[in-house]
Amino acid sequence: MGKYGAIVLFSQIESNSVGQLDHSTVGRQLSQHIVGMNTKHVGNINEEPNKESDGETAMIHQEFLLDSTLSVKDYLEANGVTVMKFVRFECGETLPTDTDS
Repeated sequence: MGKYGAIVLFSQIESNSVGQLDHSTVGRQLSQHIVGMNTKHVGNINEEPNKESDGETAMIHQEFLLDSTLSVKDYLEANGVTVMKFVRFECGETLPTDTDS
């Protein structure tokens, strides 16, 4: 099995309050979720979640890998952040170039 990684671009939408995690922890945990759940895209709150939770590819509708009592959407709201984009990769994999960035 290969080694995987993820890079997540997110921003703070609410000021840090009691109970929110620091940015490095949020970034690490979101990356772990993306790698572990093979997430394909961020998703949109207006789109319908997949009826089969195991088949869900939109990150915000997935059960959060590190706390199954939360969805990723709940985790993001609790920490006052929004995910703009991410990339999941395997070591040695050739990634397509993104000319829009």
